[in-house]
Amino acid sequence: MKKLLILILLLFITGCDAEYTLKYEDNVFSDSIEVFDYYNSEDESSEDKDLSYFVNKKQYYDIDGLNPYKVNYEETSENYYDLKYTATFDKVSYEFSSVLNNCVQYHDFVEDEEKIYITAYGEYYCEYFDKLKISLITDKKVTYSNADEEKNGKHIWYFKPYESINIEFEIDKNEDNPKNYSFILYAVIMIVIVIVLSLIILGFKIYKKLKNNQEV
Repeated sequence: MKKLLILILLLFITGCDAEYTLKYEDNVFSDSIEVFDYYNSEDESSEDKDLSYFVNKKQYYDIDGLNPYKVNYEETSENYYDLKYTATFDKVSYEFSSVLNNCVQYHDFVEDEEKIYITAYGEYYCEYFDKLKISLITDKKVTYSNADEEKNGKHIWYFKPYESINIEFEIDKNEDNPKNYSFILYAVIMIVIVIVLSLIILGFKIYKKLKNNQEV
């Protein structure tokens, strides 16, 4: 568990650009942290800066031993890495998220048969990033969100170093995201248009061929 906490803190304190994505799809929460151009010190005496443990351990487990956490890494240049940390909360509640419990001063997670309500606010302990982007993606309807931006059904918050966190949203578990219907409708319309145009072109070619044959 100590190694896991060190990694989570590492992902935010390196002065890199970081992106945290929370998904709620098919009634399951999952989250991912991506860090770009993470600098890995070669100082073997400093456990806090040594990446060797994590790049050699592809998965490890939370305190309950239930959820696999995985780290993918790619070396972009000497001692610099792009990292991605992922977890799926299909066996434990998202309220046990290590990020939620270790990076934010205050948070509240409420879930019942109809709604999911999450708020995270106050001091942000994992604050030494250059830029932090937090995104919410869900196939259910978001009934409330204080996101800075909503784009293609994605709710996005942006934070700078030393800014307080202020995130709040509510999800209706029983109603699908209307954006999904819009996309499906758009896809159906485009398919119909392609089919109609194809039939028109085919009909024109047949008509032209028949006309040429009659002239002969």
